[in-house]
Amino acid sequence: MARSHEVVIIGGGHHGLTVASYLAKAGADVCVVEALSTVGGGVVSAELAAPGFITDPCSVWHGVIQANPLILNDELGLISKFGLKYINPINQFTVLFPDDSYITLHRDIDKTCESIAKFSAHDAEAYKKFYGWAGKILDILSQGMFNPPAPFGSMVSLLDQSEDGRALLRSLMVSGVDICNEWFESTELKTTLTKFIAEALVSPRTKGTGIILFAFIPLTHKYGGAIPVGGSGALSESMKKCILHYGGTVLTNCVVEKVLVGSGVAKGVMLKGGEEIFATKAVVSNLNAKQIPDLVGKENIPETYAVNLRNLKLSSHRSICQGYAVHDAPNYTAGDEVNESFFVEMAVRPYEKYLRHYDDMEYGYMHVDMPAVCCQSKLDPTRAPKGKHTVHLFHYAPYDLAEGGPSRWDEIREEVADGILATLQRQTTNMGADNIIGRTIETPLDLERRNPAMIGGDYSHLGRELTQMLGNRYLPGWGYKTPVEKFWMCGPSCHPGGGVNGGGRAAVQALMEEMGIDFEKVIEK
Repeated sequence: MARSHEVVIIGGGHHGLTVASYLAKAGADVCVVEALSTVGGGVVSAELAAPGFITDPCSVWHGVIQANPLILNDELGLISKFGLKYINPINQFTVLFPDDSYITLHRDIDKTCESIAKFSAHDAEAYKKFYGWAGKILDILSQGMFNPPAPFGSMVSLLDQSEDGRALLRSLMVSGVDICNEWFESTELKTTLTKFIAEALVSPRTKGTGIILFAFIPLTHKYGGAIPVGGSGALSESMKKCILHYGGTVLTNCVVEKVLVGSGVAKGVMLKGGEEIFATKAVVSNLNAKQIPDLVGKENIPETYAVNLRNLKLSSHRSICQGYAVHDAPNYTAGDEVNESFFVEMAVRPYEKYLRHYDDMEYGYMHVDMPAVCCQSKLDPTRAPKGKHTVHLFHYAPYDLAEGGPSRWDEIREEVADGILATLQRQTTNMGADNIIGRTIETPLDLERRNPAMIGGDYSHLGRELTQMLGNRYLPGWGYKTPVEKFWMCGPSCHPGGGVNGGGRAAVQALMEEMGIDFEKVIEK
């Protein structure tokens, strides 16, 4: 007899797990179907570089989710009941320049301003003012970030009613570079702030990225980012425990071939091999919005809708990630403050060269001189054998290489990885071959192969242009629904987008309303 559940969720990434966790807590019969052997999608950890060394192949930093009531109020009991534990570094980020000068963003706003003042007293004062102003804007942003977004037109009309709202609205129309030029004078601070915009896989010159600064700066100082004890995947594992505790089902090594559709209604899913799992109330996809036609069948969606899906843009650049098992933690020539920072973001000068790097990536050209580095085991000794360490080495990258296309990544992966490592070696004393026990490399092509929902190696699923943000994501007017009745979306393709943000909290509210479940009562339990 075929399995049957109230809700079937396609894909066990952390967005889908979030949806499943809230549904399970509400008492719904939910089943998560994951293609890989472990849940988590981009929020996973494993012994990849060497035995006993736990590294994170994709996400490391759990920043935005710290402001999500999912974690902030522990709505699912992930912290109090299911073993999740976060470590919050005091020194959050350092942006390090080739001459060993740097800016450190501390949790403490005054210490941050002291670091900025080394380059510009004006900017130190301006940064504090911006933080105070952006904090008010964050309060507006937070109301919509973890809840279903209003239609874009309605949001514009509402924001236009107040001074702060109009400031937020303007930030949606300009770029992060524009905001920095208006507020700050030093290219070092401009580089520091725009580098974190680029973590969202979008060029900081893209219109609409101004809003990222209004979130990033107050989030850094008010909440701070964190890492889970045991690896990034500890978040996903705690959600799995939550789902099972409340009677839900999690299936792994099960590839969904298609959604079963009858009379325009989603009835369930068919797995590779032919097994069917039925859903009486909803099928929810954590996959890429661009995969909808293949999942439900083109005959079940309007042609204009299919065209709009095809026209969705991926992110402007991707990433290459390396995980290292090492004897000793990196020792930076810049000194103790840099060594004590969790993330060290290396940058280039002059500012114009730095900005052109993002343009080059859009045209398929790779640079190796701006890695981001962290040593998780300095904060979390469970990641490595006693006295040893793990290092995460991240770099922006194009997917479609100018010479050879995506397939050439298999040929140059080691060469590119070595070049990125060489950049780190130039500003550390001990990251030579004698310190390295093992490493793992994941190029954009590798990521796409491991997780086909990340088309083009895009862990955000879709780019963050204004036309694909807030109520416009994944498509204007659709929110989390699709033309197929009872078939829903919940992944990074939807608001609030990619990254470790617990975005499924927004999607599940829309679904619960349709199912007649009171979300407020669920989170009060």
